[in-house]
Amino acid sequence: MRVWQAAWDNRSSQLVLWAESGSIFSEWWRSGAECAGGVAHPFAASEAQLVDDLDRMEFEPDERRQIEIILPADDRGPLSSKRLLAARDIERGEERAQRTFIVPALVLDATPAIGFLSSLPSEALSGILLDDSLNFWREVTKLLLELLSRGSFLPTVQSRNGSYCGFWQVVAMRSEDDSRLIKLSQSIPPICGSIAGAPTLMPRALIDSFLAYCGDALIRAFLRRNPIDAALPPPSERLGDSSVREWVSSLSREDSRLMLDGYDAAKFHQRMRRWAGPVMPETPQTMRLRFVLTSPENASDGAAWQLEYSLDAGDVQGQSVAASAVWDGDLGFLRFSEFTLQQIEEQLLKDLGKASMISAAVRRSLEQPFPAKAWLTTDEAYRFLRDEMPLLEAEGFGIVIPQWWQSSTREVGLSLQIDSAEEFAQSSRPSLLGLNRLVDFSWQISVGDSKLTAEQFKGIVSQKSPLVNIGGAWVELRGADVDATLSFLESQQETSRLKLIDALRLGLSMSADPDGLPVVSFEATGWVQRLLDADVSTIPEIPVPESFHGELRRYQREGLSWLSFLTGIGCGGCLADDMGLGKTIQFIALLLSEREAAQAEERVLPTLLIVPMSIIENWQREISRFGPRLKIYVHHGSARMTGEEFRDKVDDIDVVITTYNLAYRDEPLFRAKDWGRIALDEAQNIKNLNTKQTKSIRRIVHEQLSREEGGFCHRVALTGTPLENHLEELWSIFDVLNPGYLGTIAEFRSRFAYPIERYRDNDAADRLSKVVRPFVLRRMKSDKSVIDDLPEKIEMEEYTPLTEEQAALYQRVVDDMLPQVDRSAGIKRKGLVLSTITKLKQVCDHPRLLLKDDSQIAGRSGKLSRLEEILEVILAEGDRALVFTQYAQMGSLLKEHLQERFGEEVLFMYGGTPQQTRQKYVDYFQSEKGPRVFVLSLKVGGLGLNLTAANQIIHFDQWWNPAVHEQATDRAFRIGQRKNVQVRSFLCRGTLEERIAELLAHKRDLADKIVASTRSDVTQLSTNELRQLLELNAG
Repeated sequence: MRVWQAAWDNRSSQLVLWAESGSIFSEWWRSGAECAGGVAHPFAASEAQLVDDLDRMEFEPDERRQIEIILPADDRGPLSSKRLLAARDIERGEERAQRTFIVPALVLDATPAIGFLSSLPSEALSGILLDDSLNFWREVTKLLLELLSRGSFLPTVQSRNGSYCGFWQVVAMRSEDDSRLIKLSQSIPPICGSIAGAPTLMPRALIDSFLAYCGDALIRAFLRRNPIDAALPPPSERLGDSSVREWVSSLSREDSRLMLDGYDAAKFHQRMRRWAGPVMPETPQTMRLRFVLTSPENASDGAAWQLEYSLDAGDVQGQSVAASAVWDGDLGFLRFSEFTLQQIEEQLLKDLGKASMISAAVRRSLEQPFPAKAWLTTDEAYRFLRDEMPLLEAEGFGIVIPQWWQSSTREVGLSLQIDSAEEFAQSSRPSLLGLNRLVDFSWQISVGDSKLTAEQFKGIVSQKSPLVNIGGAWVELRGADVDATLSFLESQQETSRLKLIDALRLGLSMSADPDGLPVVSFEATGWVQRLLDADVSTIPEIPVPESFHGELRRYQREGLSWLSFLTGIGCGGCLADDMGLGKTIQFIALLLSEREAAQAEERVLPTLLIVPMSIIENWQREISRFGPRLKIYVHHGSARMTGEEFRDKVDDIDVVITTYNLAYRDEPLFRAKDWGRIALDEAQNIKNLNTKQTKSIRRIVHEQLSREEGGFCHRVALTGTPLENHLEELWSIFDVLNPGYLGTIAEFRSRFAYPIERYRDNDAADRLSKVVRPFVLRRMKSDKSVIDDLPEKIEMEEYTPLTEEQAALYQRVVDDMLPQVDRSAGIKRKGLVLSTITKLKQVCDHPRLLLKDDSQIAGRSGKLSRLEEILEVILAEGDRALVFTQYAQMGSLLKEHLQERFGEEVLFMYGGTPQQTRQKYVDYFQSEKGPRVFVLSLKVGGLGLNLTAANQIIHFDQWWNPAVHEQATDRAFRIGQRKNVQVRSFLCRGTLEERIAELLAHKRDLADKIVASTRSDVTQLSTNELRQLLELNAG
């Protein structure tokens, strides 16, 4: 991984690019070496690496140089960028001094620099991160291109190094452009101007230098393709003298110097300064006219708006003097300027004259001898705000307007409210209606911060004014809003009843706005308010059932109450607590609670519990331990019940446990039965909405909810990872929990998935979070308010070298694959890429996985040698270890070799281990005299197992999804663990494992997990990008 930086060299007007190397930094950091200033940067990327990276971005450097840069440093050497440290979980040192270091750099001239910055990818390329300095110059480039597209530039003459040159000057004439420049100046990363030996410039001057020289270069490049002489009259018909012709020519040619003698050039320079002065001062503007609009204190018909004039100091923010003070001779800060009172008065009148061409109110005020303000009617004030203000700002005038005009609260919309009972009685039988229940639903028209009845709104509209005062605040009434609101009023009553699902979808902005009106406020009372608050502590706590054998922690009691609350209102819920926080026992307590609450003759329908096959026995044991009164039937195996026998006997059962596979195979059997609840453990198994088992489970649930006697079947999903890769996974789970709530899959993609995954739309992500929050309960082990007695989890990466045999095999696989990829396309190409990656990962583990022979195990794998070293220490300290691998063959090799190496038993469990044997292995390992090393395949060891006897976890290889690793880790890092847990992930240095780990780092929190799967991304890479990803890299 490399972190790219950028600095502007104002001596040569070039962009300088260099990078930090993550792998070199790691080695330097571990070595403890020190690096004084004035020498080569200790972890700068090499020139070859920079050229390769730039080639991947489809650019070539104009120059390659060794550049001296000034960087903050501590006692060891230069401080690394925060982005580099974040990828390695290392704290940044404290700056002690600014020192000079030499780095390999690529240099871009002004025009290529703009092309490069404007085409930088928004997403990080594999192995490349863009630091704040590059992102900063990209933002400046956006501003430059906007200015050029608006024609905000002028031809001028510039004095440079004793010569006069034709120059295209970029001008920020609008006040919003100036504001952007101020913000950019305040946020510039220091590294942007870090070139040693270049003149030290203030931030604004450095930005101006970039804008000026890059803007001039872009315009010249355009004119060389479209010669300016072609648009001019013949020389004999042109106005002006030879100086003008020479100046025009200099504006497009490469050599911009004016070919005039010294006197003529200086004289022409003075002429050009006088010509350009009124619109483009060469020094920071000293005075600028500002308009301040003030609304009347009352809303009477005759009330007038005041537009006051003042002069600003363009280079001193916040300094201004009223026009009335200028006419009185009280100049304030302007008394210290270089201008006389007469010049200041002339400037004020000149600016007012220019503004009067735009604003009728200003023009009217000029009839007074000393114009200091204008008075406007409400209609004139509206015209000023809507039409005249943008034009005045474009001319460079300052504008101060009432804050409400710029606020989103000025829009017209709907304020909605759902009224519900304060309490919802608990029952052993879920509500028959759920989200289809009718709720009392009322609305009001919201205008600004005020809520109006229909009659009040119609009364205001009758004033026929675009600006109205409501409750002391001025609000704009747009014609389209008025028409939409009047249309809505004709079709709606102010109080009505709606289905809960429709009310929620409307209030949470999931359905189309009625008649074009946005929902600007959504409130609820009673139990609906508690549902929307998504604050589990506000839900009345129910007692722990007497038949529950054990104790529940506070957060588990809250989880029980939340599940019971959702059961009572007939809504499905996802208990998404972090792995190891006890989702299983919270669910068992729910089953017991509703049976204890049932009346003597009340029948509690059985629960259908669908789980992965590997954890059936775990569920049996947990129910027998915590809820022994519950009657269980495991529907699995060739002897499972069918037909009438199943339907008759299941009525006397509390919990029917089956697998996802059998939910598909025995779908007709499950659809024919009435269920009180359908529960899914490890619900991520239905994340793929088009799989057979997902469709079957969806049909089973929909069948229950569509029965004529009412949809009484409660739905629960238990999962520690409700979202692993794609947002559609969330929709798939929710369509089982609360069918229809998130709309159709097409609606969900359009409203949420595409905006978030493709465009990183934060507003859409916030809306989705608000929409799903009422039905998802997630608590994290890292939250000390949830659990404060869990030991620490210490995670680290272990970089191991390849043996010579591994390195040769690795390179051979890459060399064989790349030519084939070049000749392939479509599905064949994807398959070839994925099979090659599998082979390379196998080589990284052990040569025998690729060669598939019976040769010796020892001494041929860097990972295996490191594992032996670590286990030697672990066993000497009396700890126990779990070793996870994605390959069953590797697990078998590890068991064989480690038993021989350490002379003690090593357990191994994988997909082929019989179900009955799996629980025996777990019990054996958990026992006091059990084995000290347990090797597990990643998938089998990642679900439903309690392995807290181990406090050392080693991931021998990497899977594509970080959530899978977290699931496996949480077999030991869970309630019941008494020791600190150490987690080591093995990575082969310089291979695709190191680069994939960098990609996975971006998916570890929820915001990044919603992007497309890394495995899918890899198959889309170009051949050159694949080469970068897969080839061995010593740096």
